[in-house]
Amino acid sequence: MIGNMPNVPKNIGVFDNLNLVMQKIHAACEKAGQDYKDVDLLAVTKYARNVDVKALLEKNALNLVGESRLQDSLNKWKTGDLAPFRDNVNMHFIGHIQSNKLRKICDLFDSINSIDNLKTAEQIDRHAYSLGKKIPIMLQINLTGSSVQSGTTLKEASQMLKEARKFQNIDPRGYMAIAPIATEAEELRPVFKEVKKVFDMDFPQKESSLGNKNYLSLGMSEDFHIAIEEGSNLPRIGSLIFQ
Repeated sequence: MIGNMPNVPKNIGVFDNLNLVMQKIHAACEKAGQDYKDVDLLAVTKYARNVDVKALLEKNALNLVGESRLQDSLNKWKTGDLAPFRDNVNMHFIGHIQSNKLRKICDLFDSINSIDNLKTAEQIDRHAYSLGKKIPIMLQINLTGSSVQSGTTLKEASQMLKEARKFQNIDPRGYMAIAPIATEAEELRPVFKEVKKVFDMDFPQKESSLGNKNYLSLGMSEDFHIAIEEGSNLPRIGSLIFQ
């Protein structure tokens, strides 16, 4: 989460990295005239060393984490070194979803951000019901035009959202998208603008019907500053923190 800088040790690798990322997020918000308190950092921990993640968690420097591989997540957060901190963080699943692993994903994660079709949304709805949960979800948008990239098209996103909102045990709360490859981050600005227009139309309120914060998750380590300037409030940053 972005807000006041956490009181963490100075000149110690991962803490310096996190502080630098936060400073850049603050700067992007200031440039865009956006309140930095509205922007949350999703720390992508899938490739991070457990010792680095643990160090940040021990100082309460992270409260939103993103993972994309179920088995790795179980090994770390269910039975491994990070298990004692599981209840201290809100965990978002941001990877490709396999149907045979979906129930375990629903059980472990607090939000599932990579829904790319209605069949998956319906399956999550059923698992959520059996688990006695209301699961926040985000729809994944494919901005690359590539058939190997998961996600609905931006043109079809609103209709998919309309159908997803009919389910009783999931709570649509925004869009997540991966930007196409660009030589310069600045080239992505028009793409981010288009996604923001659709997001504003489909999610005019700050919170979902169940009180979960609505998110536009654009921007990763290479382009998050541009994404934030164009309205992203949930950048996904991993390598800049956990180098």
